[in-house]
Amino acid sequence: MMFPLVRTPAEAAECVALTNYPPQGRRGWGPFLAHSRWGVELLDYLPRRGAETVCCLLIETKDAIHNLEEICKVEGIDYMIIATFDLSTELGVSGKFDALILLEAVRHAERVILEAGIALGAAAFTKEQAQTNLNRGRRLMVYGFDVLPLKQHARQAMEWSRPEAREALTRDDEVALVTGCPSRRLSDIFDLSRRRSISLLVHNAS
Repeated sequence: MMFPLVRTPAEAAECVALTNYPPQGRRGWGPFLAHSRWGVELLDYLPRRGAETVCCLLIETKDAIHNLEEICKVEGIDYMIIATFDLSTELGVSGKFDALILLEAVRHAERVILEAGIALGAAAFTKEQAQTNLNRGRRLMVYGFDVLPLKQHARQAMEWSRPEAREALTRDDEVALVTGCPSRRLSDIFDLSRRRSISLLVHNAS
């Protein structure tokens, strides 16, 4: 389980508690779908799979950086990821991943987490980034987010179709349709009676 926006040791302890079933934690028992996904019977899920759940904290707030030494003392944290998208935003340099204030915060977090003996993860969108992460002691790789290659493929596919089909979409409409969340009804975007070809790639998030 991955918990975002953790700020304090108390919040970290709550995340650990929500990861584990009683008596170790206070996770609710209700694996009515999970047991099928993991190939066990309903009543076998807890004894066979319950202890295999791992707890991940996203370090992405100024408070988390400030409190990190104490957060790392909380028992039961399996790994952490320094999430630079949100962290850069909190630090006032949103998306500027080479900003000094962000680089210093990341270096501090890396040192504290690794010295605490907690596994460290990171995103890697290229082979070079993966190797850099490994060299810095990061052992869990996030190799992308499914919506990004989906959007890229959709844009590429739309280039293959008639120009009039692509012109019918604004950038916002294109992104919304790709993610399965149209910003307006299709009939508002297209005059379907006048279009001979429309290319859509829709992701069903359900």
